[in-house]
Amino acid sequence: MSDTYEDIGELCVELEHQNERLNDGVARLRQALELIACPERPDGTYNRDRRACELLAKEALKAEIK
Repeated sequence: MSDTYEDIGELCVELEHQNERLNDGVARLRQALELIACPERPDGTYNRDRRACELLAKEALKAEIK
């Protein structure tokens, strides 16, 4: 029975690690979306150009969850 408890403990630790990675990925995606969604400035320009937004989004999407 001890093996079962150890297996459950190891599974819980792995699930916690997966949850942390998922939360990190969601945070990166949220950050990218918040920057992309910023309204234009009073002069009609944006803080980020199209290429910068593309690079930001690609970087956020790179996070591989294993």
